Amino acid sequence: MNLPSKNIITIALLTSLSSVASVETKLTGPYLGQKAPGLTAEVFAPDIISTKGWEYGVVFAPNMKEVYMVREVNADTKPEQQFVVYEKDGENWNERVISKRVGTPTLSPNNKIMFFGRGYKERTTDGWSEMKKLGPDFEPYRIMRVTSSLNGMVTFDEATKDGKGLLRYSTMENGKLSKPKPFPKEINTGTWNAHPFIAPDESYVIWDGQRGEDTRNSDLFISFKQLDGSWGEAIKFGDNVNTLENEFAAQLSPDGKYLFFNRNGDDRNVDTYWVDAKVIEELKPDHIKKYLAKLGPSPTAEQASGSLWNTPVLTKAYTNTKPVSTDNSLVAGKLPLSKDKASAIINLTKEIGEGKHGKYDSLLIAKNNKLVFESYHQRGRFGLAHGQASATKGYTSLIVGRAIQLGYLSMADLHKPLISFLKELDTSKLVAGADKITLHKALTMQGGLTIDRDKWKEIEKAPEQLEGQKLVQRILQESAAITEETQSYKYGNFNPMLVMTVIDAVVPGGAQAFIKTEILDKLNISNYKWDTHISGLPQAGWMVRLTSRDMLKLGSIVVNNGKWQEEQFISPAYLSKATSNIIKPTEDWMPDEYRYGYYWYSMPVVVEGKTYDLNVAWGGGGNRVIVVDELNLVIAITGHDREDTIMKQISDVVIPAFVS
Repeated sequence: MNLPSKNIITIALLTSLSSVASVETKLTGPYLGQKAPGLTAEVFAPDIISTKGWEYGVVFAPNMKEVYMVREVNADTKPEQQFVVYEKDGENWNERVISKRVGTPTLSPNNKIMFFGRGYKERTTDGWSEMKKLGPDFEPYRIMRVTSSLNGMVTFDEATKDGKGLLRYSTMENGKLSKPKPFPKEINTGTWNAHPFIAPDESYVIWDGQRGEDTRNSDLFISFKQLDGSWGEAIKFGDNVNTLENEFAAQLSPDGKYLFFNRNGDDRNVDTYWVDAKVIEELKPDHIKKYLAKLGPSPTAEQASGSLWNTPVLTKAYTNTKPVSTDNSLVAGKLPLSKDKASAIINLTKEIGEGKHGKYDSLLIAKNNKLVFESYHQRGRFGLAHGQASATKGYTSLIVGRAIQLGYLSMADLHKPLISFLKELDTSKLVAGADKITLHKALTMQGGLTIDRDKWKEIEKAPEQLEGQKLVQRILQESAAITEETQSYKYGNFNPMLVMTVIDAVVPGGAQAFIKTEILDKLNISNYKWDTHISGLPQAGWMVRLTSRDMLKLGSIVVNNGKWQEEQFISPAYLSKATSNIIKPTEDWMPDEYRYGYYWYSMPVVVEGKTYDLNVAWGGGGNRVIVVDELNLVIAITGHDREDTIMKQISDVVIPAFVS
């Protein structure tokens, strides 16, 4: 069997990403300044990327500012393989050799992980982590290439001597990769299948294989996910992509515009090709196009990993009264409303899409624990992790409730001095009254701190002084005395990070691991971003991204009295307190009837003379989770509106529609 010479190059796992200095190039603009191809594949960057020797695995980082590849140099004398990156600085690209060793990485669509076969590295603030292993379930396989989706699903191949290795996949379940399973026969047929690429939204997989009459060279194939979650028959790309030579290792560019792949013949010259990604759309069956339309517009990898402001505004709103879900932790159903009431909600979302009510990106509704309505508008996308702003505080409150449920805190602990949990503090240096701050006080924005903000900005310039519990040490040294008079409601004021520091101190493994393993993983939330505070702890008041569907999951816990999938997840006693009317907020914009619990707002809505109580995790710009317990209703909204007046439409249109 004549397997493609390039296809059987194995991966040496790099132990570091050290490098030599960057070399300036004259390349400027997107895609190294190359002219875009049409519907027939062309060589990418001739004499730059594609040269006389072989190049392999060209991959753009989701932020489109890095291009990684493997290349051979000195082919005629002393062949050597280099791991190279082109990095964009402004409009210019600089070339840098990372290592002289072989490495053919791929990057996760969220730009967090670089895969090297059975190993991977995680992106850090100053580069990449040490090499980690995918896990023991992956060790039996001689993996050449791994790709992943936004939801954490990974696909990989298996290099075997007989060329009959299978393509496999592993899904993210409760925060861990499941035991790999082989793709079905629709994909695993023929004498060679390798280098799978899973679409960011998992709607298709592309790979190279040998099947049919020509078993000498590999061609590119695609299989689309069907309505029932199965995989469709393999479809071979046309002769605008496949030739009599070997085509292999395809992947979509992060912006979704181009399909990249490698091609070589009988010699060692391997070049990189690219083609307009419309070639994928042309192969997509009509019934799949209709199915995908029901899921709503999806983000590209570039949009998913970048800023919301880089996501184009939709020309019109997408609405669905019968959404579908492949997430076993989120059941979907049909909007259970009359035609008139359903039309009222649909018309509202259309008006939002037209900008009539502000800049809001999504509106999702769950009724009786089922997703029954979904709309995306403005910059919203299905599967896009959206900034939560201060709704994050509500999630921090739920983390406290989870810690209580698991026994790491108690309800009585809420009223103990907060500093009693922080054993690393030097209490002799703390301000008078420091022991007056309790979790209860911090959770209701009544910590009572008085700190000069200009001075604090100077302190933050030396972050090493604020690591871990040093943050609270410095806060309680810089504040004026804490008294009953100062312990009045004051929004923000360091309170959320005081709470997070306690969480970090009492839970095993620290707050970051606890949030992932005991909150997000349990809810099957894998497409998120939770930023790190200057202290090194997880952010507690903002700088978190979640998808709109995952926001509904958090609301589901609240509407179900702290239960998740029939099991007690949050302490019911804590949740009752957290969503109660403990204190009146004092912000000028806040309506008089609004009240505050443990980072959750409470407010009444009157419909036809009857009052319904709302509990809200409230974030600026229109990002919030709204729970109406009596109606078993959860509403998730995302937005980026400065005026943020959407609550009137929620109160006047959405909630009344569900009142019998």
